[in-house]
Amino acid sequence: MPVTFYSWEDSGAPQFKVTNNVSGAYQTNIIEIMDAILINGYGSKTALGWTKLMSSDVAGSDRAVYQNVSAYSENMNMIIQSTPEILGGISVQIADVVNSPEVYTGYSDAVSIRPSRPFGTSLRWFAVGDERTLIFILSDSYSLDIGVSDWDYYYISSFYAGDLIVQDPAAYPRCWALIGTGMYAKTLDTIGSAANDKGFLNFNYAQFAHSLRCRPFTQIPDEAWSTDPAMVYYPSLESIPNFSNNNDYLIRFLDEYPDQAKVRVPYYMAINHVNVFRLRGIYNMFPWLTNCDGNNFSTRNWAKVFTVDGTDYMAFFRDLNWGDSYYSPLTVYLQISGEWG
Repeated sequence: MPVTFYSWEDSGAPQFKVTNNVSGAYQTNIIEIMDAILINGYGSKTALGWTKLMSSDVAGSDRAVYQNVSAYSENMNMIIQSTPEILGGISVQIADVVNSPEVYTGYSDAVSIRPSRPFGTSLRWFAVGDERTLIFILSDSYSLDIGVSDWDYYYISSFYAGDLIVQDPAAYPRCWALIGTGMYAKTLDTIGSAANDKGFLNFNYAQFAHSLRCRPFTQIPDEAWSTDPAMVYYPSLESIPNFSNNNDYLIRFLDEYPDQAKVRVPYYMAINHVNVFRLRGIYNMFPWLTNCDGNNFSTRNWAKVFTVDGTDYMAFFRDLNWGDSYYSPLTVYLQISGEWG
């Protein structure tokens, strides 16, 4: 099934809103947005074809449960809500058994994300996916529009929920995961916080095979369920510091990039040095596109759509903590048209 790309800029798209509920906690309309993306569609955009299993009966709650149409023998249950303590924050968790939005077992780490600068800005969102996998992006107008001189403080946060690709599907009845820029070994009832890290998939420092201790699965393959963290790596095409500010490896202008991009390498997720899965729709591309253009550092190159060989992509910012940070490469590219396999 072809993937569909959704944006707050689409005609008829719901806009991200934050209100204060009766207890004074923050609440967003994330369920309205999820319903539009996953269940109902809007304007000319059709929905991804997931199922809405249930909504919370708890007064003041906006928690709901959605289920994908997995390629594997079991479907994934995704629970999502506002993060009440965080202006504009949203929290997500996946679980094997869901009795109600408040009662579930066999769960992953939770993902809780927030916009970098919600105060005095409009909140923005993007999404792309199919019946199997959803990638959701949360931002604010400041992070998308400000001059690059402030780029090091404001980021786009995001999560990936749904199927992975594995060589032996029969061995993995629950071959799906939840990954995000803020992961917490808690439940939605105890999380109480939200993160906005420097990029996508919880990357930090070295691009290649970054290690992270977290629990993106509801059940690690070949193990009984537990809340113990796993060692997780996200390898792809490696970028190293001496590439920064080198025109042989970096393209600084977005309008030049489609003709220059030559190599596309998917991202993988390795668990405990044993199980290896491929992420759907996420790639690194070479040469790399820079964080900003080559004129005056005032124009960002991330979160903009461009086409390479007839396929649309959106590049995501990553901070590699290099000296020439304006020209650090964008190393996460979402495929937003065609099929993910």
